[in-house]
Amino acid sequence: MELRQGTLDARGRVLEEGDEIILNTHGNPLFFRVMKIVPAVDPSLPPDMLMVHIGALIPFVAQRGKRNGEFIRVRTREEAGPINVEILDIKPPAGEPGSGT
Repeated sequence: MELRQGTLDARGRVLEEGDEIILNTHGNPLFFRVMKIVPAVDPSLPPDMLMVHIGALIPFVAQRGKRNGEFIRVRTREEAGPINVEILDIKPPAGEPGSGT
């Protein structure tokens, strides 16, 4: 099996930023767009975990290179067209937790 840098949906397809997905959390499936996929940096998580930001910026942890049954891609980013929202990197004020100072 080819080593993949990203994460996969329930059917084994690579998820990319801009794809449309159904988030299947074993309740009511929710329809979202994948906004951003970044490494999960929480030291309490196992290695090779990714943070997948979807739709309304709901961060969801996904394992790199593994099928994740919660994600079902509906359309690729090319099929879905432009994303009309932007993720802002909001940093806490200096001296507060997470500010690095």
